[in-house]
Amino acid sequence: MSNVTLNGETKSPKYAIVSPNKQEGGLYKVFVNNVIFKNFKNKNGGSVFKAYNGTLADTLSFKNSKFEDNYRGLNLSYDKDIFGKINANNIILQNSVFKNIEGEALNYIRKIPSPEIPGGNLVVKNCVFSKVNNKEKGQFLKTNGIHKVTISNSVFEKSYNIKVPLDLKGSNNIVSNCLIFSSGFVKVSKNAKKINLIYKNPKWEDQALFVPSEKSELLKKNNKRERIGLLK
Repeated sequence: MSNVTLNGETKSPKYAIVSPNKQEGGLYKVFVNNVIFKNFKNKNGGSVFKAYNGTLADTLSFKNSKFEDNYRGLNLSYDKDIFGKINANNIILQNSVFKNIEGEALNYIRKIPSPEIPGGNLVVKNCVFSKVNNKEKGQFLKTNGIHKVTISNSVFEKSYNIKVPLDLKGSNNIVSNCLIFSSGFVKVSKNAKKINLIYKNPKWEDQALFVPSEKSELLKKNNKRERIGLLK
């Protein structure tokens, strides 16, 4: 899917995209590029994307896209009570915006005694998360039990009530080169890593498009690295 806008405003549908159902079986893949998802506000279990229980995606890829004014983002949690079960082998979120999301941007979890056991891979790169899951125990991304989580060059901002925006566990979980503003403090455990995290105002020149000003820490701190935030 590419170059379209999906707007749930008029009939309040529960989902923009759903997986196949479990009776259909087999791996599937979803590739989304330059798509806007907005106004999917159905609170009766709704989300922009839903993976039905018993299904498995090889890859879910969302690039250059925008999720705005939705109840929840991507929900892959319906098999949360089945030992070791995940609904996607690989999830990629790249150069995309999640703004004004009442719940989490992504719920991608696995019931497992240790995240060191292989299963699940999440890549988040050059994304902006603004006003997402703004509650005390809220998190931008729920990734508990996922074996490999790589979050880089991204911004997490303006979820003022959140205490722990990201809670990463396991030696293959890493968050690096990210900015967190008014959204608590990242927590890592079980040998997960946090590298070069900046807790400052991003100072946008254009708040709507998330373009940083010349004085922004997003540019000042990364002259020799790929820039934090969206790539133009």
